[in-house]
Amino acid sequence: MAKKSTSGISFKRVTNKKGSKPFSLNVLTLKDMFWSMKMKVDAVIDQSHRAYFVQLLFNDETYSNRIESLIGRIEVVVNEPSLLNDLKDEKVRRIRKQIEDAKQEWQQKRDECPPIEFHATVMSVKWSGGKTMIDMSVPDAVVTDINEKKTLLSFYVVSFEPDKTQK
Repeated sequence: MAKKSTSGISFKRVTNKKGSKPFSLNVLTLKDMFWSMKMKVDAVIDQSHRAYFVQLLFNDETYSNRIESLIGRIEVVVNEPSLLNDLKDEKVRRIRKQIEDAKQEWQQKRDECPPIEFHATVMSVKWSGGKTMIDMSVPDAVVTDINEKKTLLSFYVVSFEPDKTQK
């Protein structure tokens, strides 16, 4: 993680797990006594495997980008020659308060969105318009986890790793 320091504020850039992508969960149904999940991933997954270890992870980028933008605003204010020092100080204080609020909101949302991990068996994969549609069989236990977090899924990204435990 790269560290960025500006005007007395230190900020660690947090990035999502390598290869994680935004997604939408289109369908979750019980089919022939097995749960089936259809997911649209906002990227072309160029290689398909029969089984994956799937992780739904909190998407840190939204908040880290927001904080970086606020830090950039501090730089602009500090380097603005036409502002009086008192006005600069006041603007910087307000922006720092916004940064602290954003960090608190980030941590609160992260606490609400724990990772959801499961093993899935791929039933079909289709590619269209730069996106990948994956139909997969998922375990019963994950359905409860997803249902509990269904209103928060927009804060998640998905990561697929070939599952070495299934043959």
